[in-house]
Amino acid sequence: MSTVRPSLWHGLLLLATLLLFAFANLSNPLINEDGVLYLLLAERIGSEGLDAAFALFDKPLYSALIAAMHSLLGLPLRQCARLIDAALACLLVAAFAEFCRLLYRDRSVLPWAALLLLAHPRLNNYFAFVIRDLGYWALLLSSFCLLLRDIATPRVAYLLGWALCTLLAAAFKPEALLFGMLPLALLGTQSGTFGARGRRALGTVAVVAAAMALLTRIGVANPQHLPETVRELPDVPQRLVHEIPAAFNAAAERYASLVLDPYSRDVAALSLAGGLLSILLVKTLNNIGIISFLLLGYALRRGELRLPGANRGAFALMIGCALLLPVLFLCYRQFLDLSLIHISEPTRPY
Repeated sequence: MSTVRPSLWHGLLLLATLLLFAFANLSNPLINEDGVLYLLLAERIGSEGLDAAFALFDKPLYSALIAAMHSLLGLPLRQCARLIDAALACLLVAAFAEFCRLLYRDRSVLPWAALLLLAHPRLNNYFAFVIRDLGYWALLLSSFCLLLRDIATPRVAYLLGWALCTLLAAAFKPEALLFGMLPLALLGTQSGTFGARGRRALGTVAVVAAAMALLTRIGVANPQHLPETVRELPDVPQRLVHEIPAAFNAAAERYASLVLDPYSRDVAALSLAGGLLSILLVKTLNNIGIISFLLLGYALRRGELRLPGANRGAFALMIGCALLLPVLFLCYRQFLDLSLIHISEPTRPY
């Protein structure tokens, strides 16, 4: 691996990505349901402007990119979406490989990183979709790379690049803002004094906070020019603290009254929590893929499954954020949605 030039390696990696992307689209020519929405929004942006798209969907950046390319090149909207997705797929794969190299400071992990990502069944399935997730993942991984570069060689440009990529990723999916705490991993490194590292970490978080404050200010002055998701961001922590527990209790009470035996209703909360955690575990394992399991088994056998020492703080914080996201998603979808749905008394067969 050390004898292969980096430019040749990345060229082969991008070529493999494009071949898989082309194969996925040729084998599945149908447009996914979300893709129909994004293309319709792009058509509406082209004819009526961006404000018209905001009236239908609060995160139209992806559709705006499709509309811009359609206006620039004159290609059909579907072809423009494919070109954008192909570029984002290449950025995603290249950023993931670079992320692994920077995280472990070892070029020998590059082929394993490429194998892990390119052989992932879920990702190859998404290659055939018109979907904004590719942009979210690609930009988020790019932000991780810039953060790791700053940990190795502190530069203001790297931190500003991290902030920019994080905000652009949030324009695709607001969940990216959860990773706004990642610069705090700088506090766990050994480069420089603790005070200097603290100032760098807080300064970078302040850049993202200032951008969000500016967006909030714009939303207060011109609410129609700001996505509803961004306008609601200041209220998210309060909802997490108050609404999720209340909704969980309501769901547990309904679960006890509609499903459980009267003598078992006192364990409704425990049963519901266990069931939801089981769903989360099964979904996580289903998304990992067989190649990931094989690589994990190989690493366990060789005794190499360990956190990289140089970037242990960043790695641990990334894992924490990655686990927190699906937990919060599950809480909202399983608890809050259930609390708004009125379930009628089921008919029991006798």
